[in-house]
Amino acid sequence: LGPSLAKGGDTRFLLSFGPFDLAPTDSFLQITVAYVAGEDVHQDPLNGRDHLIDNLQPDVFYEGLNFNEVSYNAVWAAWVYDNPVPHVQEDIAPCGYCTSPSELDTCYYSGDGVPDFRAAVPPPSPPLRYRTELGSVHLRWNGLESETFIDPFTFVADFEGYRVYWGRLDKVDKMSRLESRDKMDYKRYKYRVVTADSSVWSANEPPLTLDSLNKLYGSEGNEFVPEDYACQIGLTPDNGFTDPTDGNIYCFEAVDYNQSIDGWLDGARNVPPVTGIRKVYASEIREGLIKPILDTFDIQADTLMHDNLDKYWIWDIDPRTGDSTRYHKFWEYEYEIGHLLPSVPHYFSVTAFDFGEFANKDFGKVGKIGALEGSPLDEVVELWAINDAATVVANYPNVDDNPVAGTGDDKYEVKVYPNPYVGDGRYLDDNFEQIKFGESAQHARRLHFVNLPPECTIRIYTLDGDLVKEIKHPGRDTDWDSKIHWNMRTRNNELVSSGIYLYAVESPYGNQVGKFVIVF
Repeated sequence: LGPSLAKGGDTRFLLSFGPFDLAPTDSFLQITVAYVAGEDVHQDPLNGRDHLIDNLQPDVFYEGLNFNEVSYNAVWAAWVYDNPVPHVQEDIAPCGYCTSPSELDTCYYSGDGVPDFRAAVPPPSPPLRYRTELGSVHLRWNGLESETFIDPFTFVADFEGYRVYWGRLDKVDKMSRLESRDKMDYKRYKYRVVTADSSVWSANEPPLTLDSLNKLYGSEGNEFVPEDYACQIGLTPDNGFTDPTDGNIYCFEAVDYNQSIDGWLDGARNVPPVTGIRKVYASEIREGLIKPILDTFDIQADTLMHDNLDKYWIWDIDPRTGDSTRYHKFWEYEYEIGHLLPSVPHYFSVTAFDFGEFANKDFGKVGKIGALEGSPLDEVVELWAINDAATVVANYPNVDDNPVAGTGDDKYEVKVYPNPYVGDGRYLDDNFEQIKFGESAQHARRLHFVNLPPECTIRIYTLDGDLVKEIKHPGRDTDWDSKIHWNMRTRNNELVSSGIYLYAVESPYGNQVGKFVIVF
């Protein structure tokens, strides 16, 4: 079997279960199977040849294998199946997932006997609110849910930061990261003597922000600098930081890139005043005017929260439900990007990520639970860098007393593109057109109408005045609240011919007319 696997052979398994007593009314039987593997099982590349092929010595071959990773993964499989619960154990060494291995006091040994099927997960990605203008997109989100999320497996609020993604297609491998911001925090590793001949640097607590470290070790006019006591291979106690209160020796390791955001209050130094991801009310947070107060009382002033609704809360639309929702100002974020091509869809998302497992046994190595991040597709939105409906209505050219009416400023007028539409223009090859599921290439043709009011009717005519198509907006081909497309098929579902066409847009805000050309 070994040589076959080494040459790329596959493996087949026959699993047998039972016996089970099934009643006539039973419709299913649930069976849980764990497939456990591990790295570095084979330590010697000649072990199989020497002790299985040339000499049949299975016991010697088996002794040359290393099952540490397999055993560890088997333990984790059991923990995911039945999440471990805290137990107090004072007199024996820890044998499970531990939060304090140096003190041997609080460890997770086993589950409660009830299957959970739950592993560590990243903080939830925030749903996006947005507004658009010609060539630019403004994203907005509230991080309350992401930043207060308690991991159901580790029982820790482990939020670390946000990342913004953009792509021309809503596929993971087509989404590019625009920016990443994370808290200014550090893992604190404690020097611990294990035996007379061995010692270890271990981290047994969640990362500490720079602000927390300054409160512990800094003084007035003397800021604590964790980088002066950075963890590194070969570090000795003489190079570590000695805690003046208890004599413990520590070193510090930055979590992620420590690229903070103004308003996080994590003690970050020299945070750029302008970043891509930014807190909307950063200045008010720095001044102490906005605090993370969620209950009905303002603790500082002892006044009812309803007297401070405007102070702490704003109202906006929940993109998941369409309902008006209250958002806390302390967790409000924004991100704006310009110079976007307005003629194509853009896909944006914001993910939240955590700091991973903090109970590392050795610094410089990634914990067994690495930093977890949500998928860029969790809350992805399709946006067009065009004037949204609210902007169009506010500047509609035919509205009475509109300041832009008659000024020659036509950027808010209804536009059609591509104009002319060329049949062999390679729009599909260049991703200006996309074939949807169950759609043919002929039906994927797209002529776009933009700068539409939120409700209108578009009628398309030939030069002779014959009605070619009537389109309702919003309708089945609506791409956005101010945009709709036409597949250039008539009301009889026939592809139109080359020629010049007229269109009329009728709405409660006024009427507009125009023309476009199709060349096949």
